[in-house]
Amino acid sequence: MANERVWKEGLVAGVLGAGAVALWFLILDLLAGAPLATPALLGRTLFSVLGKGIDWTPSAYVAAYTIFHVAAFVVVGIIVRAVVEASESIPGVLAGLLLFFVIFELGSYYITAFLSQPETMGRLSWWRVGVANLIAAVVMGWYLWHGHPELKSRFSRALVGQS
Repeated sequence: MANERVWKEGLVAGVLGAGAVALWFLILDLLAGAPLATPALLGRTLFSVLGKGIDWTPSAYVAAYTIFHVAAFVVVGIIVRAVVEASESIPGVLAGLLLFFVIFELGSYYITAFLSQPETMGRLSWWRVGVANLIAAVVMGWYLWHGHPELKSRFSRALVGQS
């Protein structure tokens, strides 16, 4: 039963995170007068890395990237929810989750900086991705924190090294 709950809550957390990021980029794109430009750019870049010669319409890139984006966030949501489950018996894994978050954030900034060369994703700046990641983390974290009020005491014990 707990396993089913991990999958369901991880799925919901991932969809919420993906939706929050998509909404952030949609707002920025609308303000720039180019709706859906960011997912089209990310889709084109993703498929240029995965295979040369793919040339789709912007809407096909948006659709393909959206599927990839949601799937990636669902995987992250399930992993984070599994860590929450594991923290019931080993609270210290929550400190590892915090470390993972910091490493993931730094990695995403470096990848964005690398890919933000004019020939690939010059329009996408590190701060846009950074804010998107923080929004997703807050939304997903709030959902899981709200559903598991005991996390506060587990997290406190994990940070001070108590089991």
